[in-house]
Amino acid sequence: MNKTPMEVKMDLLIGVVQDLKEEVKIIRGTQKPSRTWLSTRELADSVGVTDKCILKWVHKKLIPSDCYSKKKRGKYFIYRFHTHLAMPIAEKLRNQ
Repeated sequence: MNKTPMEVKMDLLIGVVQDLKEEVKIIRGTQKPSRTWLSTRELADSVGVTDKCILKWVHKKLIPSDCYSKKKRGKYFIYRFHTHLAMPIAEKLRNQ
């Protein structure tokens, strides 16, 4: 089945939009956060790992306790990481 010129143009446009969407994901992933404190998920996204990986590093004491604050919420803990202290350590751990 032959496509009309309009359908061909739409297919090309969709391809370009998908490529741009992937480029935005890459750029967003390489930007450093501008806030002072980050959640576990935000730190994980900035470094390129999962939030469970960050928590595993905390429990193994690979991230020093002066890089984060820990608050009890019910039976769990909420962690907030200092961007300028925790980010370089997490990047180094990711590259090991």
